[in-house]
Amino acid sequence: MSASTPPTPTFGQRLWAAFTALLRAVLLLVILVVFGLFLYWSLPHIYNNFILPVQQHGAQIEDLQSQQDYLTAQLAEQNTALSERIQTLETQNDLNRQTIADLKAEIARLNDELQKANTAQQTSAERMLTLRQYVETLDKNLQALEPRLNDLEQQIAAQEEGLTLLSDSLLSQEAPLLTLYREVELVKAMQLLTRSRISLELGNTGLARQDIQAAYDLLAGLRPIVFGDQVPALENILNRLDLALNDFTTAPGLVPNDLENAWELLQAGLPDNGLPSATSLQIVVTPEMPLTDTITETVELAPEPTESPTPETTPEATPTPTATP
Repeated sequence: MSASTPPTPTFGQRLWAAFTALLRAVLLLVILVVFGLFLYWSLPHIYNNFILPVQQHGAQIEDLQSQQDYLTAQLAEQNTALSERIQTLETQNDLNRQTIADLKAEIARLNDELQKANTAQQTSAERMLTLRQYVETLDKNLQALEPRLNDLEQQIAAQEEGLTLLSDSLLSQEAPLLTLYREVELVKAMQLLTRSRISLELGNTGLARQDIQAAYDLLAGLRPIVFGDQVPALENILNRLDLALNDFTTAPGLVPNDLENAWELLQAGLPDNGLPSATSLQIVVTPEMPLTDTITETVELAPEPTESPTPETTPEATPTPTATP
């Protein structure tokens, strides 16, 4: 048998179905818009009136809880510190009581010592009177010894003058040797500078620097035996050599000029370094007092009440030597 086919809708039916679908879509869109407007105006109101106050109240509660915890901890610390303070004050109070007791005992001891000191002061006054008499006796004995002391001082002055003349004599005899020694050292330094200049010409800066250093050390050894105007002259040469040594690292081109200046200073030599004329020097120091003169003075001192008597003092004159180089 054959299947039945549905009837074909007419134009009016299709138009009504399209209008119905359009009407439903418009109605659904209106409902969605109304619902969206409701949410747009109601959600902020709900949030501001219900959710936000709850959050603020929660934050305030948490803040109050934190403050309460902090105050509780601070109160506990203050209670602990106060307890320790009370305990420290109690301990200090006990110590103060003990200190007061010790001070009372110390005051009693000082009173006893004060009484002993008063007694000792009276004894000291009597001893002071005895010592004053002892000092007066010493003054008299010293006045008696002053003439002898003046004689001894004159003898010592004569001895010092003789030693000075003897030292000048020895220096005069050694002067030619020192002069010759200084001249030889200057010549050696000039030879070393000549070698250093040759080494510089050959390009051997290491050997040249060693020779300059050797010349510097050689001349530095003359410092103890130069005198007067020789000292600044020697220091000028040493400064020039030291400048040359520094120029090896800072300005190598200036080294030959420094060596030339040092050479000229060495060639000029040290001032007053000539050999003295041969003269004979004889120094004779005669004593002002006889060598057999002896001063003997006996001083009798008044003994102190609790000490042994002072022994006698016997100074003797010292003879003056005679130096003849």
